[in-house]
Amino acid sequence: MGNSGGPPVEKSGEPPVEGSDRPWSGSGGPPPGDGSVGHSRHDGSTAGAVGGWAPSSGAARWSSAVGALAEAENVVCKLSGLITEASWSDWTVDDIRPYADRLLSTFGPRRLLYGSDWPVCELAGTYGEVLTLADRLTDALSVAERRRVLSTNAREWYRLRG
Repeated sequence: MGNSGGPPVEKSGEPPVEGSDRPWSGSGGPPPGDGSVGHSRHDGSTAGAVGGWAPSSGAARWSSAVGALAEAENVVCKLSGLITEASWSDWTVDDIRPYADRLLSTFGPRRLLYGSDWPVCELAGTYGEVLTLADRLTDALSVAERRRVLSTNAREWYRLRG
């Protein structure tokens, strides 16, 4: 999958939650450069990088931990909470794509389950924006692989009928 996210997903124009974009953090979220989705860019150019992230960054530690989890064949991963972990007011597909790409490359389309994170996602965007984001993040998959990530895997894992 490429890192080209195309134009940003249309925003609803609604203001962010009053006070900060992460009211539980006390100061509007973590400081820049700690590896969180909204504050760290993935450009693949850092020497010694882990998955394209600087080795000492939070993103590199996350990437390493994801790789270790994926080694256990009985572990699946949920692709969820995407926009609420990014900057609530100005996230883009390009901000989130490196994380989704890492999950797809380590767990693959058979062990990755999509979750909308509704209603929490509405703190940072609309349900429709989250669905559009999921489509964009899985656009390089085949139709069958995309169906697995967006529906089939969850039905199988949670033993849902229908």
